[in-house]
Parts: sequence; structure tokens; C-alpha cells
Amino acid sequence: MKILLIDSLDHYGGVTTHIINLANVLNELGCSITLMAPNIDIYKKNIHRGIELIQFCKFNLKKDFPINFLNQFDIINSNAYVEVNTYLLEMSKRKFKLIITIHEVMKSESIKIYHEYYDKLKKSDCIVTVSLAARKILIENGFKESLIETIYNGIEVENQSSQYKRKDIAFVGRLAEEKNILGLLEAMSELENDDIKLNIYGDGNMKEQLELYIEKYHMRNRCILHGFNNNIKDILRKHKILILPSITESCSYTLLEGMSNHIFVIASECDGNRELVINNVTGAIVNCNDPAMLAQNIQYWYFHDEQRIALIENAFYRIKKYYTIKEMGKNFLDLYKKLL
Repeated sequence: MKILLIDSLDHYGGVTTHIINLANVLNELGCSITLMAPNIDIYKKNIHRGIELIQFCKFNLKKDFPINFLNQFDIINSNAYVEVNTYLLEMSKRKFKLIITIHEVMKSESIKIYHEYYDKLKKSDCIVTVSLAARKILIENGFKESLIETIYNGIEVENQSSQYKRKDIAFVGRLAEEKNILGLLEAMSELENDDIKLNIYGDGNMKEQLELYIEKYHMRNRCILHGFNNNIKDILRKHKILILPSITESCSYTLLEGMSNHIFVIASECDGNRELVINNVTGAIVNCNDPAMLAQNIQYWYFHDEQRIALIENAFYRIKKYYTIKEMGKNFLDLYKKLL
């Protein structure tokens, strides 16, 4: 089976991780994989041998995506955004099966505003969502259930020994408004114990604003911006708690990595997070718009080792059972075969 995977982002993120994992596992399952992206450098060190990488320009789609080239593939699985997807959907002579993977949880208001684009998505052979929350929104807005498949993200789960002699808490992700990092910093300012340190890993357009906030509230010694670091496993294994206070998430790779690396997770109560984290069973779900409540949870779980470790083990078991790369690859391959 010949499969083309498409990314339209030029920076590393959760979509990148998804495509890397999917490409590698499909390659191991015997598929012929080609991967196209505007920035192939972010893939080169992580893709297995035998996978073809092709760079394209988002502003020259007709040249880089000619129909005769695309029709050599059995499946095209696009993880791209509006421009690329629209171009593919409007092809009248396509012979390939077109799958659109949606990685975010859309708002109904956005679907109504951009209804022309979302109507075009109905011309695809299948839409894959990585969370039931996104599936629900699509169905509520007129998409047929038969058009939508939900396949959760998968990660590599290592059988490493559990190490619980850790300290500090971590945030890992883009420094963007939807990640609600200011809410996390406000919670840090309300902590009763000043010994708890927050390490923030990531880059984004909020960096300067976060630096000013940290300076204003005299938290430089316990809220530290480290910038982007792609060694997420090494980072997580040094920390006691991972916090994801996002306003919206679908199937967060940050949470999956945290739970698979034996770190306790505190996550906001958005729909995607509540699918991954079972409150007081595999982690803590908190109203992160309430800094006082978030601060209380940080304080409690930081110092209650026995209770925290019990939930960490539950989380690791659940990830190992339901969210592996192998499981994700099998589900996608079954979908491809069904469409052909």
C-alpha cells in the first residue's frame, strides 16, 4: 500500500509527533510511506530509513502537488490546514482515497464562520479526529457519523523502572494564549510553599509577556523559562508533576508523554483532557481558570507522595493498554484497508 502523509506546519509540535509516529509504524507494517512538509528538517532525525521525505511550498501547490503525482498513491492522509486541504478536496480527477485528520477540537462558532471550508471537508473519503470531543462537534454541525473515525494518538511506551525521587513541576508546550500559562503563573504566586519551582519548556509569541509577569511578581527564582527542548522524556523524568492548564486540547501528546513516563499530571477540564485523564484515578482534572484551586491542587499532590504514586501507576497502565504507537498504527491501517 502506497501512502502519502502531508503536514503543512513549518515548526515542531504535536502534529509533527503524530506524523512521525504514524509514518514509522506504518513503515514497520510494510507500507510504502512518503511524507511531504514545508520543513522536512524537523523530520530527518526522527523518521525511519525507507521513508521518502519531500519538501513543498504552501504557495506553489499546483507545482508541488500535480494530479499525476498524487494519483500514484492509494491513500493520502492529510494533516494539513485549509489551503492544502482545499486544494486536495477540489481535485475532480483524484483516484486516491483522501483522509483528513483533524488535530484540534473546533468550536461550533468557527465551523459556522468557515462553513464553506467545512462543507468541502464532507467531500473527503474519511475524517479522522484524535478525540471524541472533536467528533462530537462535527456531528453536532451536520457531519455524518459514517464519515468520521476517531483514532487516538499513540506514543512509544518504555518499560523503564519507576523513579519517584523527583522535584519541581513542569509545563511543556507552546507559549501561546490557549495554553493558559498566565493562569499557571498566577497559581504559582498563590502557593503557600515557595520551595516549589516551575520549569517552563517551549517557545512562542507570549514569551516576552511571561517574562514581564515573572519579573513583576518577583518569581524569577521559582518560575524559569527554558525555551524549546525536544528531549521531552529526559525533561519529564526529572519532575514530580506536569501541568497542562490549556483552554482547549484534543489528544495531547504532552499528557501522553507525561503519563507514560511516570509523572503525575494536572490538566485543565477541557473536553480533550477529560478523555485522557480520569480525575482522581489517573491524574487530576482542575478548573485552571481558578488560580486558587489550581494552587491548592499543586500543593496537595506535590506533598502527598503515596496518593500521587498510586495514580501515576494507574495512568501508566492505561497508556500502555490504549495509547501505544502500535495500537494507533493498527487502527489507521485497518481504516485504510476498509476504504480501498
